[in-house]
Amino acid sequence: MVSSEDRLGRLWSGWNISKASPYAFPLDLGRDPALDLVKGLLVLGMIAYHAGVSFIPNTHIRFLVLHDLLDFVSGSWVFVCGLIVTTHYRLRFQVDARNVSRRLWIRAAKMILLFCALNIFVVLLGIRQASQLFDGVTMAKILLYGDGALTSFGILLGIGYVLFIGPFFLYLKNTGRVLALLIIAFAAYLAWSGHVVPGNLWIILCGLAGMVVGVTVWPLFVWEIRPSSSRRWFTVGGALSAAAAYFLISIGLDIHRDNLPVYLWGVASIIAVFYLSYGWFSSIPTISDWLQLLGRYSLVSYLSQMTIFRLALGAQSHFGVALSYWLTLLAVLFMVSLMVFMLDKEIRESKTFQKSYRLVFG
Repeated sequence: MVSSEDRLGRLWSGWNISKASPYAFPLDLGRDPALDLVKGLLVLGMIAYHAGVSFIPNTHIRFLVLHDLLDFVSGSWVFVCGLIVTTHYRLRFQVDARNVSRRLWIRAAKMILLFCALNIFVVLLGIRQASQLFDGVTMAKILLYGDGALTSFGILLGIGYVLFIGPFFLYLKNTGRVLALLIIAFAAYLAWSGHVVPGNLWIILCGLAGMVVGVTVWPLFVWEIRPSSSRRWFTVGGALSAAAAYFLISIGLDIHRDNLPVYLWGVASIIAVFYLSYGWFSSIPTISDWLQLLGRYSLVSYLSQMTIFRLALGAQSHFGVALSYWLTLLAVLFMVSLMVFMLDKEIRESKTFQKSYRLVFG
């Protein structure tokens, strides 16, 4: 009788890549260090974005930083989530669909519960008004439609929904890809014709795009960037050109997330550039390890930087001083890095702490 591990190994073997490559890790079987590095770079972008929201005056520079240069960050998180669903779980799903589905749904429930608990905590602290927040109609609007003006940590809710959809996408296979593309195209048409795409749907569309890329383009992309591949530099050049074109369109033509095809193209190309940078960063172990650590604990990084920025805003208001964007950004980055380092140390040294962490975030 063939074991699940043997079947999984046979399924994966067709995508195995050269051991001479810095990208030589088992696709669909374990952690992808290059994707951890991508998430680490996104943590940097996320901190830069939130520092801009809080500490850059409402000027042209603020618009340039938030809407032209860093607008890709929020969608990239959900895109990577969808990408991981297909690159990390697709082959496992073919072997053990029930356990993979249960794992993804449990993680989805944790994200949604964490979103709810954090927003209740924010209300209890008095940061947001409780009026109408717990009203049935308002809650339905938040959970179904999405409303960033009423809540915080909205990306957690969106990621929860993407994880919940993941098993259905994997089960439908080719039909899932076609259906996802049709939904994205329909939403793009609605936005083009002047309709507003609901916030939660917009997040789910980014996740669906990541899933489609993960089962179509991504395996070939990883294969082509091996050092032995004659088309490696063509792939690198294509990714850099696509990302540069996106920024030129974003800045020059003022086209942003409302234009879904352009936005998803930008997100996908920037993620590809970040992924390709793993080969370069791997030659600088100190920086590479630091970025991968931030990426492995990206959820903790997200929550901690939101908390620190809130405290910094409170301090700015209380003392009546204007905090510097760059000074605050560097201070928050240092504190988040220190917290993540200490967390990783505790997880590695304490079994109890490790179990507690996995219970909440795993």
